[in-house]
Amino acid sequence: MFALIMISTGILEYGWIFNGIGHALPLYEILCCPLAYYLGKMFPKPVTLPKTVLNIMAVISLIITILSPLLQMPVMADCIRILLLSIVIHSMKDGFQQNANSFFKRLLYAIGGIMSILAVDIPDILFLLIGITALIGLQGYDIKMLMSDQEEYEDYFDVKIYRTNRYHRSFGITHGKSRGGYSAVMLFHTLCYYCYIHISLIAILSTFDSFHTFSGNEILLFVFGILAIFFSPLFFRVDNTVTPIFYIGNIIVFSILIIMSFLEVNSVFVTLYLLSVMGKGMDCTITKKSMRTNKFDETSMNISQNIGYILGIVTAVIISMTFADTAQTIMLILGAISIVLSMLCMLLTELKQRIL
Repeated sequence: MFALIMISTGILEYGWIFNGIGHALPLYEILCCPLAYYLGKMFPKPVTLPKTVLNIMAVISLIITILSPLLQMPVMADCIRILLLSIVIHSMKDGFQQNANSFFKRLLYAIGGIMSILAVDIPDILFLLIGITALIGLQGYDIKMLMSDQEEYEDYFDVKIYRTNRYHRSFGITHGKSRGGYSAVMLFHTLCYYCYIHISLIAILSTFDSFHTFSGNEILLFVFGILAIFFSPLFFRVDNTVTPIFYIGNIIVFSILIIMSFLEVNSVFVTLYLLSVMGKGMDCTITKKSMRTNKFDETSMNISQNIGYILGIVTAVIISMTFADTAQTIMLILGAISIVLSMLCMLLTELKQRIL
């Protein structure tokens, strides 16, 4: 079940980007689909829902899918389904991935990303399968939790026990502890990538002749994209050089984004895009730095990331509606500004710790 859930996340995030491009939708409408997906990531942190509500959401998504041929607003229907299924899947995902290897998780997510191209031709079938997966997962979660060893988590009650039993509770809001400024660093770090990552991907995919036949360049894009998902965190997990890697890596990504803002979509642009995306793995340097200084708070970090996701894509939607022709350039520049702000927050955090 965990494998199906992780594959579903990749399909939900990217499938309707392919679908929107394949049906020549306006840029802002395409961006609304990943926005709906990331709004769903706000559950269960900071917002939790009772299991009954999640079951209802999964059923509603299936009903919309069955009635979809009759609906007159297909993009809105897609966004609603993506939002509902994203809420359900993310609310129960952690319970199934307690012992999952991080590499295995990224592999399954990447498989979902590759399969998402099927959303161009069979979007309703994918929605149906993901909806059924969500419903079955919700029922199977109860059995898994009854069999799990709760003593393993006694020392981390606030985080782990909450995580494994989250939707047996009623509606609630989780508050993270802002400790040492690292949450702000994570927010701007995440905001940077989600300002431009989807809008630039759409620009690249829009140059494809077809999603049914692939040229050598298009195959390379997917291969290196998958490698970026797999290996980018590994480049930044050097224990003794966390701080230099953070600053040097961000300066490199800043330079790449500025160069990209002057380029048309071509092979150089695609190469720089893939290199920049690998910089997202630097979030582990922020986590490791906060752990070394005893300022790490998992909930706060997760909430900061979720806010960064949403702010970035919301900004992209607004800019694409207002400045359609120059939206990509604007978002690349905003991404570069966010990188500067993340470095500034890290610098102020370090200065504060030295003073105090």
